[in-house]
Amino acid sequence: IRVLGDLSIKDFNHYRVAVHPLFVISFQPIVVILKIIFCDSVIAIIFLQGVISSISTLLIYKIFGKMNLKKYNQLFFTILFGISFTQILYSASIETYIYAQFLLIPLWLFVLCKLDKKLVYWDYIILVLLGIASIAVTVTNFVQFLVAIIFLIVLNKKIEKRFISACVLILIVISMSVFLAEVQNIIWPAAPNFFSEGINDYLNGTFEETLYTTKTLGLKNFIK
Repeated sequence: IRVLGDLSIKDFNHYRVAVHPLFVISFQPIVVILKIIFCDSVIAIIFLQGVISSISTLLIYKIFGKMNLKKYNQLFFTILFGISFTQILYSASIETYIYAQFLLIPLWLFVLCKLDKKLVYWDYIILVLLGIASIAVTVTNFVQFLVAIIFLIVLNKKIEKRFISACVLILIVISMSVFLAEVQNIIWPAAPNFFSEGINDYLNGTFEETLYTTKTLGLKNFIK
């Protein structure tokens, strides 16, 4: 219900964007347009997820190709990915996983294409967009973007001032993400800015995860 509301209801309580930073602004406009066509929010979302799953499978095929697999192995592993339980399950159920996966796959395809190559201006622009995309659905996915930056820039001897370039790029991605989160908050007032919300939770010890954890030890906790 929560994800359905985030994707289709403007005045829904979008409190969970604190950990799904740009989920609403990224996908609700698309669902609204599809709803006009299909006249049903659920059908619109399932259609969108089917398209996203298909594109993800196509990009996975490209990734396997960049790994220099033989054609039949490339096709075999792509089919295996497409018919995997998680891929089918999350394509049909209304959850955030399929969106998070969809926005990460282009990042790793880009990494394989540009590994150990000198980056030009447009490559940095693409990296900024991929960085924003990585944090858009799940904030923890940003770690994968940081790993990608290590491979593409920090360990790339063809780039001058590698550490400074990496830091500037990361700072731009975070700044742009916070800016878009603020725009999202203006359009959807119930969607808090993940950055300010995270700082507030840190200072006040009000992280949502603390609702599901306990610091006491005991046999009962182990059995649970």
